[in-house]
Amino acid sequence: MSQWFRSRAVALFLYLILGMLVGCVSGSQQVQQALNQARQREEQGDFTGAVAPLRTVVRLAPETPNVFSELGRSVMRSTQRRELLKEAEATLEQKPKDVEALAIAVSALLGKDDQRKRLHYLRELVRIRSQDNTLKITLAQELVNSFLYDEARPLIEELIKANPEDAAAYYLRGQLAYFCGKDSVTLAQAEADFLKTLELKANVPRTNLFLGRVYLRQGRANEAVEPLTAAVERMPENPD
Repeated sequence: MSQWFRSRAVALFLYLILGMLVGCVSGSQQVQQALNQARQREEQGDFTGAVAPLRTVVRLAPETPNVFSELGRSVMRSTQRRELLKEAEATLEQKPKDVEALAIAVSALLGKDDQRKRLHYLRELVRIRSQDNTLKITLAQELVNSFLYDEARPLIEELIKANPEDAAAYYLRGQLAYFCGKDSVTLAQAEADFLKTLELKANVPRTNLFLGRVYLRQGRANEAVEPLTAAVERMPENPD
């Protein structure tokens, strides 16, 4: 191979690498700009306007921390939620694994009658984005709310194993123990998990509420007063 040919080959290789780097920087800038735009819209209360830039982030960088939560919050509060759902479900008929459409459908389906369909989409989203623990927490909470405790339990244990400092996972495991607990051992587990949740993330009203209820079930009424009082003080609009 001639020196000239080798030099041209090296130059072409460096050019391709440079192009890839420029493309990465450009994409990263686009993602950050979209995030900034979305958060500005959210601060202004324009959740419908925040949806489009968040969809861009999901499409270009789905690994962005909490982007699915942000998109879901904006979709739920959007004045065009029904239109977004219709569009997402039309997309899913053609592309059942479309992450963007799945995320929108999960958040747009709010009614009790939609629970089965929402769970289906959420399970599929978690299968695709299997490393996203935020999505797994959302699925685990939905499973607990749907009384699907046997499916929720291993998922919650997986989350705790992956991150022993995950307050939400301890809270959900405490809920499972509380809802299923009829013996002293299970209630003790619920108590331990709710105390751990408060240790990791204080000022969680519902954690105090459940902890107080555990104490009442255990016949420890005097100890229940403090967490129940704290729960009522922090959510006076729904003290029950």
